[in-house]
Amino acid sequence: MSHIDLEVREQYATTSDNWSLHLRRTRSPRCFNPSTKPLLIVPGYGMNTFIFSYHPRGTSMERCLAEAGFEVWSVNLRGQGPSHPESKSAAGPSLLRYSTIDVPTAVSRVLDTTGTDARTLSLIGCSLGGTIALAYLALRKPDVVTEFVSMGSPLRWNDVHPLLK
Repeated sequence: MSHIDLEVREQYATTSDNWSLHLRRTRSPRCFNPSTKPLLIVPGYGMNTFIFSYHPRGTSMERCLAEAGFEVWSVNLRGQGPSHPESKSAAGPSLLRYSTIDVPTAVSRVLDTTGTDARTLSLIGCSLGGTIALAYLALRKPDVVTEFVSMGSPLRWNDVHPLLK
């Protein structure tokens, strides 16, 4: 089976504390539906965005979503992949900086440059990336994220709802 060609565009967004975050946009020119919302994937600890565009024997997650018509974005947070500090004084990685600086910077870049008609996006967090995304949602309460998917993310529930027990 032949794969549909993908259009991959890489770019950088600079945070307020001088980190240059690497983002990748993947879409299928043939399948792209501009009426869908862009998807933003946040990788976890010790990961980078490569894992979402690769599968050793089949279709990668990015390809699958792009062939379904979505514009798929992934972000390398500070210290991940080719993201890099713009100055020696740039603060290092931390969960707080990831959730209050890096993710908001990536969300803004996606919404500023998307090829979709949407003004909101869907957020996908993988492993610790899901926890970081949840912290972003809890601390910032953004109205631009309308859906959230968490894949294998660590989270502690102090009071578990009876339906989940």
